[in-house]
Amino acid sequence: MLYRRLDTGHEDDVIFNPLKRYSFAIAVFDDSGGDHSKATLPLTLEFKR
Repeated sequence: MLYRRLDTGHEDDVIFNPLKRYSFAIAVFDDSGGDHSKATLPLTLEFKR
């Protein structure tokens, strides 16, 4: 589970609006210096009650 505030107060973070949907992806890097990264296909974040 990942969590954070809807508004982090940082100008480079998105301010989430629970009435909207957001497209995103997750990437993982192993820091080996090569192209050893993996990323998900596009995902959708949708807030539900």
